[in-house]
Amino acid sequence: MGEAASGEARAEAPTAKDPDSTKDLPIISTVQNINQPETCDEALPPVCSTDPSRCGSFLSSDGPCPRYARRGCPLRHQAGYKAGDHIVCSRSVFGSIIKLLGSEIARFGVETTFVSQTNVAEWKAAIRPGKTKILLAETPTNPLTEVCDIAALADVAHNAGALLVVDNCFCTPALQKPTLLGADVIMQSATKYLDGQGRVIAGALCTSSELIAKKIMPVQRSMGITLSPFNAWVVLKGLETLNLRMKAHSEQALELAQWLESHPAVDRVFYPGLASHPQHDMAMRQQNAMGKGLGGAVLSFAVKGSTPEELRANAFAVIDGTQILSITANLGDVKTIITHPASTTHGRLNEDQRLAAGIHQGILRVAVGLEAMSDIQRDLATGLNALA
Repeated sequence: MGEAASGEARAEAPTAKDPDSTKDLPIISTVQNINQPETCDEALPPVCSTDPSRCGSFLSSDGPCPRYARRGCPLRHQAGYKAGDHIVCSRSVFGSIIKLLGSEIARFGVETTFVSQTNVAEWKAAIRPGKTKILLAETPTNPLTEVCDIAALADVAHNAGALLVVDNCFCTPALQKPTLLGADVIMQSATKYLDGQGRVIAGALCTSSELIAKKIMPVQRSMGITLSPFNAWVVLKGLETLNLRMKAHSEQALELAQWLESHPAVDRVFYPGLASHPQHDMAMRQQNAMGKGLGGAVLSFAVKGSTPEELRANAFAVIDGTQILSITANLGDVKTIITHPASTTHGRLNEDQRLAAGIHQGILRVAVGLEAMSDIQRDLATGLNALA
């Protein structure tokens, strides 16, 4: 029966032997089931697996700054907003988003107020009645893994007639489903854990069918930042193992975080899975899509040092001592990746902006991969032991 079904699905597809059809030749998995349900939460682990009414719009970019497209930044909503409108955003979001909102979006007359990630009262106080259109949060944040109360921010947004937009990059739908907590728009970076192999540049906005049709699709058609069929297929293949990978990544990250917390050269570890994390209990409640709270794959830690110069030197001593870890600002691969946020992810900000976001020169971010934990620890220990 399975062979008949898959054969039937392939029978209608053009073949490579037909020269007139090759340009539109689809990629069809040999295990594809033509009876696969249309509602996304019943199919393979989807990017928007929250409820059947939620839809996703996949994005990509071949331009010089693909992050803005693949992360589904608020620029995507410009078609519905105008000069004089207002955004409230966590000051702990990814560094380039701060630059984008504060400099580029501001040129169109849309103002942004940056507030504490964790202080709901600041979000409420920042609301401008009739003008605030978006509340934007990233949880956990990059790189300090601060966790916001999604349900509380959803209440603040909806009471003001605004949308709550949540960047779910670190957790993915495997660990956290913000729409179930009241969020209106979810930003997913398919470049990261959704693919999981570092093979594509892609992203998705997940929201209601109405918002997709009225706010996103018109801009997407005009700007042309849609995902190619092949890259979409690659992401779908990555989704098949998303739950397994995120569980394994989280277990690895917790073990590494506990090891780092006990190292004499480490001043502090930032990881939601640790009981010492300020929002640990909240993270375990929100990041529980697998039935129990998991901390995710990404952690950061601060090396010890007394001056900015010493902190920076010590941080790079740890990076330079690694041989197995990849040194890059990306994350989401099965291999462990280390970076220095002050000079990479937040390198476009000035020192005052970095410090306001809690990013100093001694902080290192590690996206924990699936290598043997003893190898990861040994690689980090080379530089850390020299500082102890």
